[in-house]
Amino acid sequence: MQPDNNAAPSGSSRQERLAVALSFWVGGVGLASMKCVVYMATGSVLVRAAMFESLGDVVSSAIMSITQSKVSDTRDMHQYPAGKQRLVPLGVLFFCAFMCSAMSSMAIDALSALASNDGASEDSEGGAALRRLFEEKPEFQKVVGDKADQIIAEYGGGDGSSFVDSTSVCLLMACVAVKISLFLFCKYVMSVKKSEIVNALATDHFNDTLSNSLVIGVMIFLAHADKTGNKSPWLLKVDPGCSLLLSLWILYGWIDNSLAQLKALSDRRAEDANVKTIAEAVVKVLKGSHLELKGADVHYAGEGLRVRLDLRPFGGSKASKEIAELLQAVDAAVRESHEDIVEVDHQIRVESAPAASPDSFAWVSEYSSKV
Repeated sequence: MQPDNNAAPSGSSRQERLAVALSFWVGGVGLASMKCVVYMATGSVLVRAAMFESLGDVVSSAIMSITQSKVSDTRDMHQYPAGKQRLVPLGVLFFCAFMCSAMSSMAIDALSALASNDGASEDSEGGAALRRLFEEKPEFQKVVGDKADQIIAEYGGGDGSSFVDSTSVCLLMACVAVKISLFLFCKYVMSVKKSEIVNALATDHFNDTLSNSLVIGVMIFLAHADKTGNKSPWLLKVDPGCSLLLSLWILYGWIDNSLAQLKALSDRRAEDANVKTIAEAVVKVLKGSHLELKGADVHYAGEGLRVRLDLRPFGGSKASKEIAELLQAVDAAVRESHEDIVEVDHQIRVESAPAASPDSFAWVSEYSSKV
């Protein structure tokens, strides 16, 4: 029996796809474009770090979109009966490597800016030229009056902190509002359908909200310091310093995320609590039969669990012993048929048994003609 590939997607699946699409087009492409405009207006290293983070959001959302499409596609389910559960952690791990590389580069650039003394002078070359002009030509100083410092800051070509205006702050506030909205929508989708894809996007939106808020705070602080005439050389280190902290924090988050994905892909054994729960359920079903549970092997397969049960006949049941011996012979025959066989799974089901979840190996009963 072939699965119905033309069946209408459920409401929760549509919401999952909508969350991924909004994250890509609004939270990725849209915000990256807005931050690019702010960076060109301010030249801030911190804004540049946030802009590259949004470019990473574009890539991550694209990866999540492709992954979600492949996972939900049932046309090739018979080729990937359990392997599709690995696509999500594999896609997230691929993105983690990209983000770790990008954030490492940003952290190195910020550290270089902190260690450099090139920005220690109060004015840039253009600012120094204007200041010297006002000093050598007092008549110009009389014309502009007390606005000389403001003119130097605006037209001297400094580090760009003086160009942080209300438009730039409003753009970044709009970024924060968008990220908060996307985060709340992803949390809503998570309440309807548990999805690791949407959960990863929600975490990313939350982190982006914090980083954008930090950018706004630093920009307002530097603009206020410049407006009040604070010329401390330490102010030149605030932008790269915060950029370094932001990059390291984001880098730590993605490293931790990548380790979690590696753990999901490593087929590690499940926790004892899960094994105990499964074993108790099996023992309850086998009570009064001629089979007993000798052991349960439970380990992760991507986002799911795979269970191997060691069942032994007892009580003198001839039929149970014959079936066990037959399965042992089948196991040996399969291993002898190909040298690369690592594990053989058996599944015995009565003909009238309902089909199990499509995420398990029950596809054998549905695609028996292809096996």
